[in-house]
Amino acid sequence: MSLLEIKNLSVTFTTDSGTLNAVRNVDLSVNPGEIVGLVGESGSGKSTIAQAIMKLFSYDDIVNVTGSILFNGDDLIPKSSKEMTRLRGGKIGLIFQDSGSSLNPTMTIGDQIIEGMRKHKKMSKDEAYTRAVELLFNLGINHPVERIEQYPYQLSGGIRQRVMFAIATCCQPELLIADEPTTSLDVTTESQVLQLLKNLDMSLLFISHDLNLISKICDRVYVMYAGQIVESNETENLFSSPLHPYTQALLHSMPSLSINRNAPLEVIQGSPPNPFQTPGGCAFHPRCSTAMKICQKMDPSEDKTLLTPCWRYVTNTASF
Repeated sequence: MSLLEIKNLSVTFTTDSGTLNAVRNVDLSVNPGEIVGLVGESGSGKSTIAQAIMKLFSYDDIVNVTGSILFNGDDLIPKSSKEMTRLRGGKIGLIFQDSGSSLNPTMTIGDQIIEGMRKHKKMSKDEAYTRAVELLFNLGINHPVERIEQYPYQLSGGIRQRVMFAIATCCQPELLIADEPTTSLDVTTESQVLQLLKNLDMSLLFISHDLNLISKICDRVYVMYAGQIVESNETENLFSSPLHPYTQALLHSMPSLSINRNAPLEVIQGSPPNPFQTPGGCAFHPRCSTAMKICQKMDPSEDKTLLTPCWRYVTNTASF
């Protein structure tokens, strides 16, 4: 059984500008001990999925969530705020992408790490303090006894990100969600953070817009576009034989040492669709170089027999 299994998840926001379809009919799973990537352009709905799993937005008239989010077979969507509080940090950890705004500026980093362990692990203050110092040391932070008494504004971006890592993993959750965990980090620190994530003894949902990072750490990958999953594949297969035109376009736009450095990089023409006005048919068709007439009229994601939601894999499209 999957540790995390998302079925037919849709998230919509009702605003003064209309209804925003942030996530549309998403199916996704993470197995025990597995590292699963979720990749796509900014605004594709990746972080909204993370927020939905953790229930970090209120379920009221503004936000509507349908489908199911099964964690160890238990649906999280109907759970109360109190029930989710017991799961957050203890069973499911989350590393936010912006440590500068995610850490509490009024608390020392030690207090922020200790808080979760005392709540979920019922540790004494001394036990939690010792564990926090060990975590900082194991994360490569020099002088952890001194650092633990400091506030976030006294730390560099790289150290703050490691503190976020410590907070998310201190209670040894079964599932860790890492939402762009290497944002704003230098290349050396980024490599160290990736290695730390790979060495964890827990399942990981790794969210990123960077295919290079995805290739280094993930066992399987989901590719997201305009709120939908357009491809799911083993990492090696995704990079060697991508199926969906969007995945192919993403890979072609990646820099490579093998290309002429004086040649311009390939880009995906156009812009991601306005989430308030998603185009009919296949959402990618206005930017797709191989789009057909049927792509403008019918959404391939509605045909569950397709290996990937693209009409190119149907032989009789000429009849439409």
